[in-house]
Amino acid sequence: MRSDESSPTMVAQLTLLDFTDNATVHQQKQRESRIQKRIREIQEQYQKFQQDLETAKASELPTINCPADAANLVMPAMSVLQREELWLMVLNTRNRVKAIVKIYQGSANSSQIKIAEILRAALLKDAQAVLLIHNHPSTDVAPSADDVSVTRAFVRACELLDITCLDHIVVGGGKYTSLKERGLGFS
Repeated sequence: MRSDESSPTMVAQLTLLDFTDNATVHQQKQRESRIQKRIREIQEQYQKFQQDLETAKASELPTINCPADAANLVMPAMSVLQREELWLMVLNTRNRVKAIVKIYQGSANSSQIKIAEILRAALLKDAQAVLLIHNHPSTDVAPSADDVSVTRAFVRACELLDITCLDHIVVGGGKYTSLKERGLGFS
């Protein structure tokens, strides 16, 4: 047999391999499509929640009594994010949520933060108290040295403006860590 001819068995094997590869690619695309659909659903739920916050009476707003309250409020939306984001939860004098503002979106493992930008959002929303919340797409909720440094600088800046920074929470993979509970960045 010449080298440019193929045996029927070889052709059948290559066809089967091609079919298997196509099936795998198709299954992967279906899976990615389901994931993207779920992400869109969660984002839509979060947008509706934001709209509800804007129109709700003060007595209907969620109250934050502990880090778990804040974490549980944002975890469904933040857990599906593929890039690190920093959000600011703005509270009134009774620790009721007035707004949740996305401040930054970074890469898969970092986000560059300017304290002035965070404070600007807090002042525009007339914040009495705030919580910083960001996600770790890696699902490792251990705070980094940068997380602690940003927290320390933000808490000091809030004190100058008479805004109480209640906590900095890291969420990921359905878990959270409170920097305040761990004594990181708060004096």
